[in-house]
Amino acid sequence: MTVQCGSCGAPLTRGASPGGLCARCLLATALAAERNPDSEGDTAGATFDAGTLIGSFRIVRVLGRGGMSTVYEALDGRLERAVALKVLPPEFLHDPKFAERFDQEARVVAALEHPNIVPIYASGIDGGIPWMSMRLMTGGTIGNLLERGRPDPVRIVELLRSVATALDYAHAHGVVHRDIKPTNVLLDAVDGVYVGDFGLAYMIEVSSRMTQAGLLAGTPEYMAPEQALGIPVDHRSDIYSLAMLVYEMFAGAPPFTAASPVAILLKHVNDSLPVPDPTNVPRAVMRVIQRGAAKAPAERWPSATALVDALEGAINEPPQFMRNRRRMQAASAVAVLFAMIAAGWLATRAARPSVSDDPVAANVPAPASAVERARAPAASNASNDVRPGPAAIASAAQQPPPQSQSASATPPSIAQPIPEPPVRPLAVPIDLNKVESPTSPLPVRSGEPIAVDQHAAPDVVTAPTRLRTVAPEYPQVARAAQLEGDVLLEALVTVDGTVTNVKIVRSIHPLLDEAARKAVLRYEYAPGRRNDVAEASLVRVTVSFRMR
Repeated sequence: MTVQCGSCGAPLTRGASPGGLCARCLLATALAAERNPDSEGDTAGATFDAGTLIGSFRIVRVLGRGGMSTVYEALDGRLERAVALKVLPPEFLHDPKFAERFDQEARVVAALEHPNIVPIYASGIDGGIPWMSMRLMTGGTIGNLLERGRPDPVRIVELLRSVATALDYAHAHGVVHRDIKPTNVLLDAVDGVYVGDFGLAYMIEVSSRMTQAGLLAGTPEYMAPEQALGIPVDHRSDIYSLAMLVYEMFAGAPPFTAASPVAILLKHVNDSLPVPDPTNVPRAVMRVIQRGAAKAPAERWPSATALVDALEGAINEPPQFMRNRRRMQAASAVAVLFAMIAAGWLATRAARPSVSDDPVAANVPAPASAVERARAPAASNASNDVRPGPAAIASAAQQPPPQSQSASATPPSIAQPIPEPPVRPLAVPIDLNKVESPTSPLPVRSGEPIAVDQHAAPDVVTAPTRLRTVAPEYPQVARAAQLEGDVLLEALVTVDGTVTNVKIVRSIHPLLDEAARKAVLRYEYAPGRRNDVAEASLVRVTVSFRMR
């Protein structure tokens, strides 16, 4: 059955949009939400005043606001310590499954233990308000740092190195950030670098109601093209967003800006990166950014660390004028070397004796060429008009033949043609006009109907038989977050029994989905058959994850 867009009815690739919308309608809803900031899609909402209690936390002041949450400095009354309290708008609770997903994702992120990931202390929902308490970072964000001017290139690499290690760690555990941007990279009092908001974008993305209301999971200036189109994402979307962050840190502004979010998203999908001033963004750095920002995910850097490694090499590469100067110096050195070699060769040649000073070489006549030998008898006969008499002939016969130095030293000619072996006829001649193939089908004239046997037996079809099942690897982060459930998958069993094209039909969580997919790819089958002939077949598999 063809899947259709929930808004316009256009054909929709299964799983192409978390909200069941085509790319056009998805972008249109983003624009509609922007024009109506007072709608339910406005997640910023009203801020809480200082002194307001949310659970056991007392609000001190607002630290920052984003499209999906507001962050406060708050005092934890139980432990009497300052924390950062991230508060989500209550509109998310209209989704009946959001509370469960919020608690689930909070446990996933809390299980990510890395020195460059903001630690989560606790999470909950109080008074209809979802919240997370985290370590308070007093050094601001990279966004605050950029407001004071562009950092030194070496400092940029130092900052991004910490971001890259955090992202690679999360990606290795199956977690994609989905919203890398300057304000989500935080600094502590001693310039330690931390990545925050892991998992928050995923909570938004899987909430179909919020997506249809016009909220996209991410920030338009940093979103990968596949995010803008509602296509399922993986770690390569974070690589793209990291490339956008690199561009902004060097150029001073993000590459794509416009009057509306939808216009920015369309630029990510369709436009090439604008080329900034090379004095701010050297060409070598720009090449690194361009690969990270490739439209096709497969063409991007394989990891965040690979991008930063290339960036470090680019900033250490000498400027163009220095490279040109070094090339000229190298060319001059090569020219001088060749001149010295040529002068030495000429001096050596001048010191050698000439060929005419060699008495042996001067007295040896040059061997006659083949043309001269061929002309010699003809010239002799032409100069003698009188034929020799019988006496002369007899006298010449008695004399020994003259010994020619050149003839005795010359080997027999190898230029004489070698006779080809005779072509022998075949023992049994074959008449090609009479050769017939007993297996060739009878000819069918164009337009003639092909007779079909109405009484032919129906096809005999047998389903693939599973020969080997592989237990899935329970991700450590998923186990720590107490995730469990059944993942339903669909796969193709080829004619040789290989499993391929594994797709998720019913999802539990990206961590468990990916573990199930990897396990099914290792299953072994006896292929399905039709009339005793192997054929490719679709199968459905359920992979269960249970806490023991």
